[in-house]
Amino acid sequence: MRVTADGGSVNFPFVVLAGVYAVVFGVLAPRLMVSRALRNDLAQGDKECVVDGTGIAVTRDGAEQVRMRWDRLNRYRQVACSAE
Repeated sequence: MRVTADGGSVNFPFVVLAGVYAVVFGVLAPRLMVSRALRNDLAQGDKECVVDGTGIAVTRDGAEQVRMRWDRLNRYRQVACSAE
């Protein structure tokens, strides 16, 4: 197979291997990592969000995990939720 401008040959198995590598690590691996992280997060239990005057705090089992201050938020969307 002659493809290069100087007349040299391109090794076809390396081209195929590069394509397989791109598909596996560019398409399949990120999806697998995200789905595994989501399942792991869901298995840890429910989270609770508290909205107060300083911002939004996410807690799990009474321990605060994330706090987002109002001055650091530049865009947010309010979603209707049911009160229990």
